[in-house]
Amino acid sequence: MAGERPTAFIVHSTTGRVRFRFPEHRGNAEFFDSVAMGLARHSSVLEARASAHTGSLLVLHTGDLSQLVAHAQKRGLFEVSAAPLPAASFRRIRDAIDDVDDRVSKGTGDTLSVGKLVFLGLLGAGIFQSNRGHLLPAGITLFKHALELMDWGAERESSNSQHRP
Repeated sequence: MAGERPTAFIVHSTTGRVRFRFPEHRGNAEFFDSVAMGLARHSSVLEARASAHTGSLLVLHTGDLSQLVAHAQKRGLFEVSAAPLPAASFRRIRDAIDDVDDRVSKGTGDTLSVGKLVFLGLLGAGIFQSNRGHLLPAGITLFKHALELMDWGAERESSNSQHRP
């Protein structure tokens, strides 16, 4: 919609430093120059560094972050929103693991899977920690995760076998 304020996400902030991300305006140098100049007018801003290439704006300031955000909103520069969850990234990671899992399973005639390999790794690490005298908490924690993974793998195998032709 025309007239909507751009949306910024706070990537990180510490005392005196905040980085805003504007994913929808990445590559738009004119936009970032305008926002940087608008924020630089606030008395607490020491420096506002815009990067159209990364789609971010780094602001060094002496005041309270909430006052800086209020200034940006009052001047119509941008709104601040909670960063979106990286679900798509997690989905891609899960899909990549599933792909590797399928290849390992096919390559070993369904003898091994990524889950089984990780289970064996956790079990081995638990045994290693126990042998070093670190049963509590390290060894037990590794055994616990290995058993949780075994339960997850068993449920996955059960559901996968139901979907096979």
